Amino acid sequence: MSRRQIGMVVVLVGVVAALLGALANTLGIGHAGFGWKQGVLLAIGILLIIGGGVMALRPPGGGTGAPPTQ
Repeated sequence: MSRRQIGMVVVLVGVVAALLGALANTLGIGHAGFGWKQGVLLAIGILLIIGGGVMALRPPGGGTGAPPTQ
């Protein structure tokens, strides 16, 4: 798998985690109110979305775009 594909998988996992955290009560898997566990899951999902997006959009060399110095 390429770095871009792995990044997209991480984004997808993050979206699922964030949706589960945000919609747990609606899906019937949470208690009344927005609990701390839902907040943690939502935060982890958002971090995975950001990290996966950076991984997917980063240039293949991983550098800044400047040519390497010798």
